[in-house]
Amino acid sequence: MRDEALSPGEGVTLQDTIKAHRSRLHNISLFMHNLNEFIARAAN
Repeated sequence: MRDEALSPGEGVTLQDTIKAHRSRLHNISLFMHNLNEFIARAAN
């Protein structure tokens, strides 16, 4: 998979996913919520 080119549809999906993750990372409140949830799940 690493050496294969993405299809146009996969490229669009990947760009949309990246855009969504970037917008979430810019929101510090949501980032901290997700970080706290991850830590709590790892502790249990």
